Amino acid sequence: MVALKVQSLEGIVTAYVQSLGYCRESLQKTVSFLMETYAEKLNHEDVIASLDEILYAIVKKYIPTPRGEKTQALALFKAVFLLNDGAETCGLSLWEKGEITSELQQLLKDNMLQSAPQIKATKMEAQKIETIDFFASLNKIFHMFRKG
Repeated sequence: MVALKVQSLEGIVTAYVQSLGYCRESLQKTVSFLMETYAEKLNHEDVIASLDEILYAIVKKYIPTPRGEKTQALALFKAVFLLNDGAETCGLSLWEKGEITSELQQLLKDNMLQSAPQIKATKMEAQKIETIDFFASLNKIFHMFRKG
């Protein structure tokens, strides 16, 4: 088992941004921007949830979320963002301007998860259940061998 101890708020923000695929210079620029802009607004008890709220506020215009399914919308966005190198294509503009590329917008629309329709219960008609008569089956088998 590995224990990970994060020493600072900046360390948590760095880990979060890295989980979105940012690296090297873009990682440093993004962490610096987030620390300058949002450090005072972050809930220090749950920094990840605060960062998710900030990210959701940015991307909610690209992902319609019926019935308040914010967690699913964020998961979808993060998956599409990671699988299509969103950190490289969008870079800091995701956080500064709240913009993603038109390619990522189209991919989000293509991969949009739809809620299943409501279930409509109806009365099911009774069905006849036929059980197997074990002894009758044995009788048929033995009868086949007698005819031979």
